[in-house]
Amino acid sequence: VAVTGADSSTLSDRVNNAVGIDIASPSTGSYSIRVEGYNVPQGPQPYALVVTGGNLSALTEVTPPVAPSSPSASSASVSQINLSWTDNSNNESGFRIERKIGASGTYSEIHDTLLPNVTNYADTTCNEATTYYYRITAYNAQGDSMYSSEVNATTLPAAPSGLSATPASSSRINLSWTDNSGGETGYKIQRKTGVTGSYSQVGTVGASVTSYNNTGLSASTTYYYRVMAYNVSGDSAQSNEAEATTSAANGGGGGGGGGGGGGCFISTAAFDLLFDGLTD
Repeated sequence: VAVTGADSSTLSDRVNNAVGIDIASPSTGSYSIRVEGYNVPQGPQPYALVVTGGNLSALTEVTPPVAPSSPSASSASVSQINLSWTDNSNNESGFRIERKIGASGTYSEIHDTLLPNVTNYADTTCNEATTYYYRITAYNAQGDSMYSSEVNATTLPAAPSGLSATPASSSRINLSWTDNSGGETGYKIQRKTGVTGSYSQVGTVGASVTSYNNTGLSASTTYYYRVMAYNVSGDSAQSNEAEATTSAANGGGGGGGGGGGGGCFISTAAFDLLFDGLTD
């Protein structure tokens, strides 16, 4: 039986049965409850009445939790974005996270619901090189908090593959690779000399470009290469490593003597450098 503080209930009960009285939406304080019993007409025994009750002085009103704040989002891989926030509530049952793709997308709830006091979440259901927006709410039995502010992050691009290096002359090596990303800003090319060398960046190319000609190299030298895609969130994983050795420089000898008309000679190495300058 549900009653208010000013209501009364007249519920008839059979012998030895228990009756519960619920006070709907009570305020903090003490309550007096009167229960009257009566004997069954012409019954063999008088009634026996047992009453239990409680003090409501410790009652606290349940309110929706306070919204989380200071959310952040960062890309961890081609398929994962990590979220964190500040928990400002002491009565949440948990947190809900909503996500949309792109600024003009529509928010929908990620099906995971997080326990109280949790302040981070790894979204591992993302697509590569895609920008996701997030907002977070706390909730309890009374309802949801306000939304947190909105944050966004872009997943990393997929790494290129199939890198190959081909010597073109004593001072040039040509590179090519496979573009596996749908949203890279461009590619970074790194090079080292010899197996024990240290990689450093030697060039960049734009999105969807799959080749690079590295010129100005030393003759008869082995170079190692690797390529990475990049976007606003950072660099992809590295491609496979490829190596190539430039050809030997061919020096020119002069022919002497003889009169008559003059001659012109250009060495093979000089021709390579001239060719590189014309084609790069």
